[in-house]
Amino acid sequence: MDPIAPAAVRASGSIAGAALGRNRSVGIARIGSAEDRAQAYHRFMEAAQRCTFVMLEYFLRRKEATGPSPLRQPLWRLFRHWCAEGARTRMMQAQVELHAALMGIELCAPAPVREAAQKVIGALHRFEDRPDDYIGVLTEHTEAQVEFLHAARHDLAYNPKFWQLLRKLRERRYRKRAEQRVAQIIDGSVPASDAMREAFRRRDRERREASPPSHQG
Repeated sequence: MDPIAPAAVRASGSIAGAALGRNRSVGIARIGSAEDRAQAYHRFMEAAQRCTFVMLEYFLRRKEATGPSPLRQPLWRLFRHWCAEGARTRMMQAQVELHAALMGIELCAPAPVREAAQKVIGALHRFEDRPDDYIGVLTEHTEAQVEFLHAARHDLAYNPKFWQLLRKLRERRYRKRAEQRVAQIIDGSVPASDAMREAFRRRDRERREASPPSHQG
C-alpha cells in the first residue's frame, strides 16, 4: 500500500472540514441565540446605568452653573460652566452608547423585552422634563430597569420552573419584603428623604388610578 495515500486522505479531510467551518467564528455567539440575547441585555443595562448617572450629573452641573452663587468671581463662574460643558459631552457620549445598545435589543430581542427597553429610554427622557425632580425620575427609571430585567429573565428562562417550589417561595418572600419596605417609606415609619417618599407616593397613586375599579355586586 502506498504510504502517501493515508496522508493524502487525512489532508483532504482537513481541507474539507476547514472549508465547511470557515464561517463559524470561534468565541462569537450565533445571532439570536440565548447567549447573544444575554450579551445584548447586559450591554443595554450597563449603558442605561451609565447614562442615568451621567445625565444626573449634567443637570446638576447645569443647575449649579446657571443658579445664583455667593461667589462673584468671574473665574469661578467660568469653572462651573466648564464643568457643565464637560458633563454635557459625557452625557451625549453615554446617549450614543445607549442607543447603540438599544439597536442590539431591537435586533435580537422579542417584543416584551423591546417594549421594556423603550420604557427605560422614556424614563431617561424625563430628566429633561423634570430636571428638579431628579429623585423621582431616578425612582421611575429604576422601576423601568427592574421591569426590563424581569422581561429579560423570562425570555432567557431564568425564572424558576413550576417544580422549583423552594426557589419560587424565596423570590415571593423577597418581593413581599420589598413591597413592605416601600409601604413603610410611604407612611414614614422608615427614614428616607422627602423626595424619595414623595416619589413612592406618586407611584402608588398612579398604580391605584391605573388599576380597574372592582365591581362588587
